[in-house]
Amino acid sequence: MMDLKNKRKIGTHGEELAEAWLTQRGYEIVEKNHYTPRGEIDIVAYLDGIYYFVEVKYRRSLKYGSPKEALTASKLKAMRYSAMSYVAEKQAYIQYKISFLGITSAVQDDINYEWLENVFE
Repeated sequence: MMDLKNKRKIGTHGEELAEAWLTQRGYEIVEKNHYTPRGEIDIVAYLDGIYYFVEVKYRRSLKYGSPKEALTASKLKAMRYSAMSYVAEKQAYIQYKISFLGITSAVQDDINYEWLENVFE
């Protein structure tokens, strides 16, 4: 059983990989780990007039399934409500997409990314 401290460290590593991946593609990182009453938004990114609320899932192996398999109906619902809470909190009209970045890396130098720009399309 993995302890919570180690799990957080692994999650942070995944979010750092995601941040680098997004930045390399021209996205501006607006916020990280933004908490709303409906849950956490891992990364808020911005590109070409659109905000992206990015859920990051990182796996060191596929033992427990692919990152994309973590996108359950309840997770998608929480992501939608978190995005709506963020927009309401900022009290501004913004264009946004709810996105997903799955990362797997069984070996240090072999990292695979799966980007879903809009999980509701």
